[in-house]
Amino acid sequence: MGRPYATELLELDETYKWCVRTPISGLARSVAGCADQPLIAVGSGGSLTSAHFAGFLHTSLTGQASQVFTPYELVTTSQQLTRSTVLVCSAGGSNPDILLATEFLIKRAPRNLFAVIIKNRTALQIQMESAGWPRCHAYSTPTKKDGFLATNSLLATIVLLTRRL
Repeated sequence: MGRPYATELLELDETYKWCVRTPISGLARSVAGCADQPLIAVGSGGSLTSAHFAGFLHTSLTGQASQVFTPYELVTTSQQLTRSTVLVCSAGGSNPDILLATEFLIKRAPRNLFAVIIKNRTALQIQMESAGWPRCHAYSTPTKKDGFLATNSLLATIVLLTRRL
């Protein structure tokens, strides 16, 4: 199952301190660029919680609508995406469902598409960079990979998104 949960909890302070020092200018531009439009936030597993948090922040602070989808819900929707921004949340950037959903998004061309990943040089980052137009904000926390519960990556994503405020 991975690392002991108690070990992950001991790293939360280090993760938080890293989050408040990490430059976020690119992420801030992406978030500011969607303030006047609906947001669709996509996540799977622990990153679904990050997607819900992003949707909550977006609606609370901009008054714009937000929706949260799992990758499967996203690829089966008939909803028009051309007027929306889509945020993809992923801790490791290698989840096959997220990669499929991102391929779908690149073909459907929402108004804006960006991702927050808590690991550098991932399949998701490469996929987005290869497409040329989506923005991928990839970070590397100083802590080891999370175990079953995405404890530190969830904290990192939420703090990085919140810092944009």
